Amino acid sequence: MSNNAKRERIYPFKDNIVIDAKEIYNIDNYSYFDMNRITARVYIYEENYKLALDMLERNEIKLDKVDFGYTLYGNKKLQGNVLATFSRGLSKGKVKIEFSRLSIISIFCKGQGYDHVYDASSLYGDGTLVAPEIATLILLNDYIKKYKPGDATDSNALSLMDEVRKKTLSNFSQKAVGELSEKQMVVEFVPKLTSEYGQQINVTFRFGMKSGKKYVIKNLFSFYKCYENKTEMKFGKSTIINFKYVRFTEQSKKILKFIKKYVKDNYASANSTEFGYISVPAGKIDLEGSYLDDFFEIYNGETIDFKEEGNYSIESNKKSDKIILEDVDLNIDLDIKPIMNKGNFDGVLVEGILPKIKSGINYGYFITENCFARIDQAVSDRYAPLTKITDSESRVSFEVGRRNISEFFRETLQAIGANVHMDEETTQLVERYMPPEVEFKFYLDAEDGNIVCDAKACYGDVIYSLSDIPLNKTPMDAIREKTREEYINSQLMTLFVGVNEETGFYDCFNNEDKSFNIMEGGLSILMDLGEVHVTDRLQNIKVKSRLTLMMGVSIRGDLLNIEIMSDDVKRDELLEILNSYRLKKRYHKLKNGDYIDLRDENIASLSQFVDTLQITEEELREGAVSVPMYRALYLDKMLEENDGIYTKRDQHFKKLIKEFKAIKDSDFELPESLDKIMRKYQKVGYRWLRTLEQYGFGGILADDMGLGKTLQAISVLLSAKEENRLGCSLIVTPASLIYNWQEEINRFAPTIKVGIITGTKNERKDTLEKCYKECDVIVTSYDLLKRDITFYEDKQFAYQFIDEAQYIKNHSTAAAKSVKVIKSRTRFALTGTPIENRLSELWSIFDYLMPGFLYDYESFRTELEYPITKGSDEDASSRLRRMVSPFILRRLKTEVLKDLPDKIEEISYASFEKEQRRVYDGQVVKIKNMLDGQTTSEYNKNKIQLLAELTTMREICCDPRLVFSDYKGASAKTQNCMELVENAIEGGHRCLIFSQFTSMLALLEEQLKKEKIEYYKIVGQTSKENRAKYVKEFNSNKVPVFLISLKAGGTGLNLTGADVVIHFDPWWNLAVQNQATDRAYRIGQTRAVSVYKLIAKDTIEEKIVKLQEKKKDLSDAILSGENGNISSLSKEELLELLS
Repeated sequence: MSNNAKRERIYPFKDNIVIDAKEIYNIDNYSYFDMNRITARVYIYEENYKLALDMLERNEIKLDKVDFGYTLYGNKKLQGNVLATFSRGLSKGKVKIEFSRLSIISIFCKGQGYDHVYDASSLYGDGTLVAPEIATLILLNDYIKKYKPGDATDSNALSLMDEVRKKTLSNFSQKAVGELSEKQMVVEFVPKLTSEYGQQINVTFRFGMKSGKKYVIKNLFSFYKCYENKTEMKFGKSTIINFKYVRFTEQSKKILKFIKKYVKDNYASANSTEFGYISVPAGKIDLEGSYLDDFFEIYNGETIDFKEEGNYSIESNKKSDKIILEDVDLNIDLDIKPIMNKGNFDGVLVEGILPKIKSGINYGYFITENCFARIDQAVSDRYAPLTKITDSESRVSFEVGRRNISEFFRETLQAIGANVHMDEETTQLVERYMPPEVEFKFYLDAEDGNIVCDAKACYGDVIYSLSDIPLNKTPMDAIREKTREEYINSQLMTLFVGVNEETGFYDCFNNEDKSFNIMEGGLSILMDLGEVHVTDRLQNIKVKSRLTLMMGVSIRGDLLNIEIMSDDVKRDELLEILNSYRLKKRYHKLKNGDYIDLRDENIASLSQFVDTLQITEEELREGAVSVPMYRALYLDKMLEENDGIYTKRDQHFKKLIKEFKAIKDSDFELPESLDKIMRKYQKVGYRWLRTLEQYGFGGILADDMGLGKTLQAISVLLSAKEENRLGCSLIVTPASLIYNWQEEINRFAPTIKVGIITGTKNERKDTLEKCYKECDVIVTSYDLLKRDITFYEDKQFAYQFIDEAQYIKNHSTAAAKSVKVIKSRTRFALTGTPIENRLSELWSIFDYLMPGFLYDYESFRTELEYPITKGSDEDASSRLRRMVSPFILRRLKTEVLKDLPDKIEEISYASFEKEQRRVYDGQVVKIKNMLDGQTTSEYNKNKIQLLAELTTMREICCDPRLVFSDYKGASAKTQNCMELVENAIEGGHRCLIFSQFTSMLALLEEQLKKEKIEYYKIVGQTSKENRAKYVKEFNSNKVPVFLISLKAGGTGLNLTGADVVIHFDPWWNLAVQNQATDRAYRIGQTRAVSVYKLIAKDTIEEKIVKLQEKKKDLSDAILSGENGNISSLSKEELLELLS
């Protein structure tokens, strides 16, 4: 505004006469809009005002449109819009102004160098008006003075009056029933077909009351708009039809739908002009394509008005004013006569009459004198070649010379299917001069694997070589059917490389691809074209579509012995076949000249088998392979899915497979004390673990959270004690769950002596030595194990269980390395989420369970992880699933707990107030500015800083006080959360509140204290002893709220005393939130659990929820789990979060 300060602001509308309300005796004196008041908040300067007056004086600006109405949302007061155009010479511009009674709402001006935008609601743009805008306002002021539009009636009042008016009119209609019969209230369409010069067919409609006069619809677009808006439309000079009070006949409803389709399809064209005219007809519909089909279907069997324009009648010059629509059979008659030249037969003259056929989508159509006929599309297509050569009077006439009569009579006439009329003389002449019908013969041979073909066209005893055509040897004799021979030649040139000029044969020229294609399918093509003769040399070449494979499987000690054989090829060639398959070749040529079709499923299975078992080339040549026994289940699955591979299994292998397929019927006795405690599916889990142990395998018990993985593990440990299977076992768990394990063991297996490793380093060493000698089970944490790993070097454990096994998902961490160096006979992992973010996490767990099972990490990443995650490779995904599925047992609550109460999940949205929105938007702008112009490498370099800013944004969503200590505004989510808590308590419910921000829990703590609501709290600093104490107390008393840090208490806790779970903020990983929910929704829960996810509306939190869904597909593909990760966000994904 500093530049404008030197100029003089003026108020050109201040002299508008405002009549005092007391002086208004005539409504004509009342004016609702006052231009001086409207322009009070914009700036008009004298120099711009003078320019505006000059524009008006030169007639360079005019009003195009002024209208008034109400907005759909928000303000219900009357508002106005004015549209003006200005021009000077060829240069044009436009002005659009939206205004209310109180002010200008927005302005848009463009053209002649005036580019100005102003939006009062967002304070966007400059409020200083330019000349065209001022001129528009002056014209608007004149309009308001003249017409005095509007008053203070708001949209609610209008709606009320409209409803009352409808009711009054309805009552009036009922009273007038004696004067107006029901027939008079029913409306209908009357169509009229017009054929323009025998070519284009269009339809127009008249419309009116069923028993009254009908009026031509001149503009279908205006007509449909009035119908759609239920407004009035004028027909003729004085007839007005109000679409609110009419009823359409059933047939007219179909026409209305027909018109609607036309209007919707052509609306854009009808509302734009080019060179001064509308680009589509407004009052008629050209019947083409689907319009033709739809119209005919509506009026099929009826007689309607018809007019034929132009001088070209189809069968006569008579114009019919009526036409019937009906389905007909169309038969074309062709008269054939000889053409004689000085007594010589030159050919035939063909004549006939054929109507002009128009094509719809599904049918063909034509018009005769009194009929608009429909024929099958197949008939229309058959006659289509003839219709292209008909003249203006629908007559067809052409001559066929002697050289072409063979093709014409033998192929063309048969394809068209017309009725042919020839007299006896013509028939005799045609038969006399008709050449013999051509027959094609193909003689194929193979020399040293190269395939050649001698192709012949035989006309009776006269034989020609087809290779004359590509070699252009001589002009073709008159007898030869050029078109057919050229077609056969084109097929041969596709099958072969070309023609050998020396031999005149079609030749593959040692191109193996061509030779294979001929053997695989080319011979069948040639058989369809003519006679095929092959030599013995060619006949001896075989294409094998299925390679015979046999596999012998046996178990010796702890190894699986596999012998691979084939009756079709030797072992060294088997290796070559696999190499060709991996190069994605279509076939492999054997040394004896035969071909192997590499689309064979047996070869695909063999390739996957060799890759999975990492069989070397040398082993494959020898045919004898030994692999670890844990490959047995994968091998059985692969063989089961491919019955084309013949197998011979020894008794030991069969026994192993049988026991894994019938685990629930296995002979492992469950400890008697647990028989009545454990559920059916838990007993299956126990037997599954015991079966794995029997064969020296490890496995992942991956049951859904809350299904009792701990109890199933304890049952295995108890069985070992009761069956005197000696040895101490080790359980490694997060520090927060050490005492939980101790309590669960004491509860379910009090005879097991359990030792807990805690205290100082020396105390832990002494405790370990003592417990290793005296205890059945030792429990330690991941953190303590990695510190104490040297204390375990000389110890051998019977079982090793790792709980919450996702703790070792990063195989390079000390926690992962430490559990893997422990010596143990049998290893198991417990986790509800074997895959949280990456497939490498699954590799790390299996590297602990059975080292080498998923290869070394580099091989795993190259062969499986990258193809699955980067290339969505279904084969790799299937291969991994087939490998790991026997060693992962996963059951969901929905599958096994039919008696578990309902879990009701709901997203509870919180909307920011103005101050919190301002703070949030500022953070969005900051991050966008950081991202602006960054390359991918710069983005990756600065990702840590960006993610920190992203965390700040999420903290603002929770409560701006987490970031700004002096923030005094409201927090939408804090208020929302406290309302949920208070309502829950009033309803007798108890709540778990999870947040990843401990500082947010501290703010909620303040609110709970203020409202005098009792609570417990667990965060990372809470001691293990206190955690166990708080959980036990919460499940046994009435304290209504438990505040829990997502990472400190999201796993391992049993809090079935609560039936309301509140997730205060969304975490990137959906599985983490699900784990937290399952602290309450688990075995022992007797009430329905309500889960509330608090989400700040129109923020990054909504995008996180979408991202959770998008990124959960990876583990679904392997074991139906869930995942999500922030660190893998691309720049594009981050920008999408901010949008």
